[in-house]
Amino acid sequence: MLKWPFFNGEAIWLQGDPVRDYCADARSFLKQTFAILHQYKEAFCSENVQPLVPTLTPTVYANEFRGPTVTAWTLFNAEFRTMRGDLLSVRHRDGVRYVNAFSGQAIKARTVRGQDLIPVTIGPRDVGCVVAEYR
Repeated sequence: MLKWPFFNGEAIWLQGDPVRDYCADARSFLKQTFAILHQYKEAFCSENVQPLVPTLTPTVYANEFRGPTVTAWTLFNAEFRTMRGDLLSVRHRDGVRYVNAFSGQAIKARTVRGQDLIPVTIGPRDVGCVVAEYR
């Protein structure tokens, strides 16, 4: 239940005591997603949102949140297996840096015919987030 609001870039209304009423996995996920939404608020608070942008795999879905200097894509893997490889293709821009928002690790994209192919690993029925930081 907690993954859908993040995928949609929405706020999550919490009720009760987070320590008592939520399991450790839920608390960890919420902590991570709140940090991502806050760190990249320029994108997530933008009105320039494109739901269900094309991906390179039909069962991986993406929403795009575009700010002036940062763009975030939230991803959902509808498969019951981990998906790995080039899942996003976006127009190349010089000086862009791609980051896996959950791990904080830089992502090395390949540029082919003016498009950056972005490799992502996303678990079964899980969400992910790729961020492009523009200089």
